[in-house]
Amino acid sequence: MLFVISFAYTQDIVNLNFKYQFFDSREGFVKLSKLVIKANGKKIGESPAKLENIENKVSVQLPKGNYEIDATVYSMYNGVWEERTEANDYTMDCKYIIDSLLLESDNNITLTFNAVTGYKNLDIRPLAKFILDLDYKFLQ
Repeated sequence: MLFVISFAYTQDIVNLNFKYQFFDSREGFVKLSKLVIKANGKKIGESPAKLENIENKVSVQLPKGNYEIDATVYSMYNGVWEERTEANDYTMDCKYIIDSLLLESDNNITLTFNAVTGYKNLDIRPLAKFILDLDYKFLQ
């Protein structure tokens, strides 16, 4: 008897894997921080709180489609979480708004910040689609 199983994993959901970290934070100014992710103004995810100079991650899932993604770092100041922006007297805006991001596949999104120079970088890289194609043959 020949038995064959073959299937492909397809999805209507995309995964966004965010990673962020601060570099060159000034001693005595390292803050407890977290990354808050919003899609079209609605909060969809939040990283755990860690010191800003330690790499941090958060993953979110969304249906395929077109979105405005807001990725904002929040820092703890005097017991209150606040957006890490110039409007809140920080040296730089630690916020990215990605307008009209068409999500058709999974993505890794890396955010890096240099607290001393004010340099920040956003890197978006699509992940390869996961396809599972198995053929099992059983002979008796």
